[in-house]
Amino acid sequence: MLVTVIKPEKIRENINTRPDLRNERVIVAIHSCQRIMIAGSLDPAIIMDLDAIDRFGPEKNQKYSDEIFKFLAEKTGLGFDRIKLKFYDLPAYDVGVYSKATQ
Repeated sequence: MLVTVIKPEKIRENINTRPDLRNERVIVAIHSCQRIMIAGSLDPAIIMDLDAIDRFGPEKNQKYSDEIFKFLAEKTGLGFDRIKLKFYDLPAYDVGVYSKATQ
């Protein structure tokens, strides 16, 4: 069982240091206490879903992957083979958000 907890605040701080990302356009889903099988193993693992509005692409995803893998491995002690990232680049018209500015 993975006992290290990565606080969402730490991820938010990490995103805030990036001028090309803004928290209001990035969604990070952290799922804990789930059984995850990777390559036939139930050893501790992380699957992280990253959704963003017009922020991801092949070159950027590789750069983000490198940084996120290092961050997660450092915080959890997991090997890179036990960490999986899924990037979802969403066009703004496919995302519904509530805004008081539109009222």
